[in-house]
Amino acid sequence: NSREENQTIKNGVIAEECKSPKNESKLKQKDTEARWTKKVGKTHFGYKDHAKVDNESKIITSFTVTSAEVHDSQEILGLIDEKDEVLYADSAYVGEKLHEEMKLKNPNLNRESMRRATSRDR
Repeated sequence: NSREENQTIKNGVIAEECKSPKNESKLKQKDTEARWTKKVGKTHFGYKDHAKVDNESKIITSFTVTSAEVHDSQEILGLIDEKDEVLYADSAYVGEKLHEEMKLKNPNLNRESMRRATSRDR
């Protein structure tokens, strides 16, 4: 990709030249829905999985997939439901407004904080 093509993709726009039938194969090679994000100082391009996992069985009970720039806290409300009793969450899920919205969705939900695993814990 040229710099101009990269910029249009970052902006969520498909270049006009890619829309023509003559360049159909070029469009198939461009992921126009993936986005950039930074995490722990590293840049990533693509998508992010948001998963709800049962604490006892470790089975994924619900999930969503978004472009990489979507913050975890933006997806949590779609994952919790009235059956959930405890939410183990890290620092990504802080904020009075978010906690109020969680309580509206499930008044009985208890939020427990988790410390991030360090490399020596793995």
